[in-house]
Amino acid sequence: MQTLLDDLARVSEVVFLKPDRVWLAVALIVALALVVLVARRRRGKIPALLLRGVALAALVAVLMDPVISERLPREGRLLVLADVSPSMGKDAHIRMQAIVDAIATPFELIAIGAEPRLIVNGQLERDPRNATDVGAALNMAAARTDGERPSRAVLLSDGRSTVGGAEQAALDLRRRGTTLLATPLPNTTAEPSPDLMVTRLEVPPPDDLREPFAVRARVLAEATGPAHARLLVDGVSRVDRRVELKQGENEIEFAGVTLPAGNYTIQILLSGDQSPLDNVATKSVVVPGTPQVVCIASHARRSLVAEALKTQGFEVEVKRAGDVDFAGKDVVILLPDAPAGEIDARAGELAAFVGKRGGGLLAIGGADGPGLARLHGSPVSFLLPLEVEPRIGPTAPPPSPKPGDEPRIEVHEEETEAYPISLCLLLDVSVSMQGAKLERAKEAAAAAAGALTNKDRIIVLAFSDSVQVVVPPRRAGSPGEVSHALTTLSVRGNTAMFNALSAGYAVLAREESPIRHMVLLSDGHPTDRGPWRTLVTEATKQKMTLSTVSIGFDTEMRMMSRLASWGRGKTWSANHPREIPQVVTLDTQRVVKKRNKRGKDAEQAPKKTKKPKPKPPQEKPEPPVEPQEPPPPPQRQPILLDPSAPREAFRGLEPDALPHVSGVEEGKPRHAAWVAARAGKPESPDGEGLDAASPGDGGDAKDAGTGAPLLAYSRIGLGTSAALMVDPESGSGQDLRESPEFSRILAQIVRSVLPDVGRESFVLEHGVSGEGNNDRLALRVFSEDGRARTDLPVRVTPQEDADGSGPLRVLRRGDRYEVELPDGAPAGPYRVEVGPIDGPLLSRVLFLPRSRSRESIVGADKEALLRLVGESERLVEDPGPYLSAPRDTVESERSLSLPFLLLAAILLPLDAWIRRKSAPASQ
Repeated sequence: MQTLLDDLARVSEVVFLKPDRVWLAVALIVALALVVLVARRRRGKIPALLLRGVALAALVAVLMDPVISERLPREGRLLVLADVSPSMGKDAHIRMQAIVDAIATPFELIAIGAEPRLIVNGQLERDPRNATDVGAALNMAAARTDGERPSRAVLLSDGRSTVGGAEQAALDLRRRGTTLLATPLPNTTAEPSPDLMVTRLEVPPPDDLREPFAVRARVLAEATGPAHARLLVDGVSRVDRRVELKQGENEIEFAGVTLPAGNYTIQILLSGDQSPLDNVATKSVVVPGTPQVVCIASHARRSLVAEALKTQGFEVEVKRAGDVDFAGKDVVILLPDAPAGEIDARAGELAAFVGKRGGGLLAIGGADGPGLARLHGSPVSFLLPLEVEPRIGPTAPPPSPKPGDEPRIEVHEEETEAYPISLCLLLDVSVSMQGAKLERAKEAAAAAAGALTNKDRIIVLAFSDSVQVVVPPRRAGSPGEVSHALTTLSVRGNTAMFNALSAGYAVLAREESPIRHMVLLSDGHPTDRGPWRTLVTEATKQKMTLSTVSIGFDTEMRMMSRLASWGRGKTWSANHPREIPQVVTLDTQRVVKKRNKRGKDAEQAPKKTKKPKPKPPQEKPEPPVEPQEPPPPPQRQPILLDPSAPREAFRGLEPDALPHVSGVEEGKPRHAAWVAARAGKPESPDGEGLDAASPGDGGDAKDAGTGAPLLAYSRIGLGTSAALMVDPESGSGQDLRESPEFSRILAQIVRSVLPDVGRESFVLEHGVSGEGNNDRLALRVFSEDGRARTDLPVRVTPQEDADGSGPLRVLRRGDRYEVELPDGAPAGPYRVEVGPIDGPLLSRVLFLPRSRSRESIVGADKEALLRLVGESERLVEDPGPYLSAPRDTVESERSLSLPFLLLAAILLPLDAWIRRKSAPASQ
């Protein structure tokens, strides 16, 4: 009852939510006026009429929805985030515990360390791990606020987060309405940790990187103690472990490292001292694959060159020029007995193999036989670094044919009708194909369509969670129409590879072409399962073949290789998106070359035709043959090296270990070719070497400019060609082939012309210098000839570009580039690109540490804390006044409909009682 009276006493504060019903109040006023007029005539009825009028007014007020506005107090939530990482020190830890113990109101306590954790009992325990993830703790605090009650978070830390993302987490917390304050707690008494330095990083030679290898680092420690060592590959941490270092020199080993073929940046990073700039060592490595070499000879035979290369880990085969398939090969070797006519017939394909694919070409000549002079003036000769003139001299006349002998006619049937091909492309369009990968895959499909003829057929299927028919079975030869059909493709979903293979085989099974081939392009692991081998082998029995193209370094290569092996196809690898069209085109060309119908080649006898009877040979007097003196035996010559040659095939060999050579074919270097080795002055007949200073010897015998070129190189487009002017299989090559270093020399020559897969033509050196927030990154770019380049565009972008600011500003300073790193940015990976944006000539991902002075380690990083709280007023030295639950008031509206209803309910019965009392009196 008291509440009812209080509510009625506050009628002046009543607000009507539905004032549009005020017309009822007007009607009530009119009714009351009429009541007053009647009451003047009928005295004694006025009290009853007044009661009825008040009751009616109460009912009208209920219809207008009366409410009273109130401001009620509300208590919020307090969160305390305490840094318990080793950087805080003992004194800071004691002060934090005292601050926590002094809090009187309810609060939630979150400990900051390598990972955040919620503390229930209020006792802080130090985290022994040398890491501070402030961002994760702020995210936990944000998850514990509901956004309705006021929240206050107090951060007790030195502001040194070793993990990025703290600023973004703080911004998200403030956007949720939480007031964030920070108290810097410097570690003023603890001594900085002992200094560490990485002095050397050791990686095995490239040939040993095909198998699991070990990376070793030499570390100098100022004192005995623990540290954290990380192995990074292209800026990504592979191994992170705690190591115990002794005072002085230490060796840290990371064993069992495996990398696929390609180019990588390996770094060793230590943490645990005050100067991280000398705690990192960097090395660029090239992991080679197994080189694929084909030797072209007059016929398939056993070759000394091939056997020597096999002992050095190469895969080598010897074939005729007409039988060579350049797809999948790395180096082509022209042996001295390879027929010039057969080589010229493949000159265009050989030029494309070297210039466009970046393959290697090695031609072996020699003075014993026709040598490279047999190629003079041919298209192939212009691919070689040396020009060899035809030899001029008396030659013996050809022998006269014997009576009855018929000339042997070599028959080569021309290509007749080609078998039609049905090519099915399976494109992975899962989310991992976003960006350049999908665009290059579309280009690859169009290029494959262009490599086929109008009699061939092409099918393109795309798969993610399901399979989509992009190009139904149709005639090929129109890349433009295929490209138009591919424009609708976009990335989505997972990688249902088994379902896609099943669909592809089902489509190919309906094709009537004798050659049915499928190419699978994918960059990820399949998300579905099935009997892979049964599916592929059954399709192989039906004369359907399968090749696979693996995109990227993280592809499941073992599975892709098995699929291609079961499918009687080839396995291709595209480590970069720009390589996708190239490898798909190569596989398509490989299939096209196999569809040629040639009868039975040259061994098949021609059709029998009537031959004219041979006329009896007329005897003619043979011209007298002048007796020729036998040529002098070839003289032995030392090998003279040019150490300035960009590609030194004899690197690592002592001059005394080099064999002598004889039978060197004379050649003249072409324009832009370089000579890596020459055949020096011959020895005197008595076996003693000529005096280098004697007159007439042409200069110093150690000068690489003297003597005939023995090994020369030239750059042809994307590839490299070389010429070795001595034949190790001939009689004059005995000294070379009997040398203990023969196999090694030959292998290094072949490696020097290998394709530049995973190796750029530029070298990058870098270093970070500075103190505190003034760090600078210095970059030096060297070309293949060792010259510093400052004419190339360089971009440096943080790998985690959270604010979207893009590349950093790069300035040219003399022979280097300088980049000022952002103030306060944490250590992390940065991507460095050299060259055009659409096709960088060099790309590296480097982990760059940030310099820190001794004072900054001991003190607190107030700048970092200020970036978290956003305002300087929220950076408080004494958190005491803020360690209480925040309070605010909330607007509340309480309805008064019930009091007015109760008022009407009371007045109406009172009115009835008054009428009953007044009735007898009137009678």
